[in-house]
Amino acid sequence: MKSQPRLLFILLLWSMLVHCQAIDTSYLSGDQQSNKIKVSELVFDNQTSTVVEQVTLRVVQNGSIVSCGFIASESQCATGFPLREYQANPISVRWISQGVQIEHRDIYLEQELNSGNDRPAVVKIYLLKNGQIDAKLEN
Repeated sequence: MKSQPRLLFILLLWSMLVHCQAIDTSYLSGDQQSNKIKVSELVFDNQTSTVVEQVTLRVVQNGSIVSCGFIASESQCATGFPLREYQANPISVRWISQGVQIEHRDIYLEQELNSGNDRPAVVKIYLLKNGQIDAKLEN
């Protein structure tokens, strides 16, 4: 009777090992598309001399929103998120500066990526003087 649970355990272990061998491990050798850009962070960089409020980035394609309520002058607001594949969709960015709402639509990120750097990229939104913006993908 004691051998039945042991036999059942051995069969279960054997079936798990067989299943593990069938798992796709091509990512270990780089066979899959390793050139896809991964993103894990967004930084709003207020390079103005005034406070900005209600800063919002919206991905036009799917409506995803990331926002920051308040960024002091010459300061940043950053948020991390689970690793995602960069899709190169247009974004819109809006904020309020000195009571005036500023909005830029259909922005595509300028890619400033160093080759050979396998760290996840960071979306950086630079809020500049006179309501201008610079949007980059950096690593």
